[in-house]
Amino acid sequence: MSNDRISNVQCMLSHNLVFYFKMKEMWGEKTLRGDTRCWAQGMDGWRPLQSIPQLKWCLLATGNPLMNETDLAILVLNMLIKICEFYPNR
Repeated sequence: MSNDRISNVQCMLSHNLVFYFKMKEMWGEKTLRGDTRCWAQGMDGWRPLQSIPQLKWCLLATGNPLMNETDLAILVLNMLIKICEFYPNR
């Protein structure tokens, strides 16, 4: 996920609003962990950071990615096309 797409992600940490770039800093400083409970708009309750997809794949991921965003989008769209071919609308 590119930084411009996730830059507006924000979470509540200990009742303080924290934006993604600050969370990235905190992750680098080791003050934020995978089991830190976060809340974001649209969530039904507080959850561990490692269970929030937007943050899990951007903060917790290490190493080289298997695919970049473009390759992943192509794969997903090709799968959707195949599904539509097997199960046509009418």
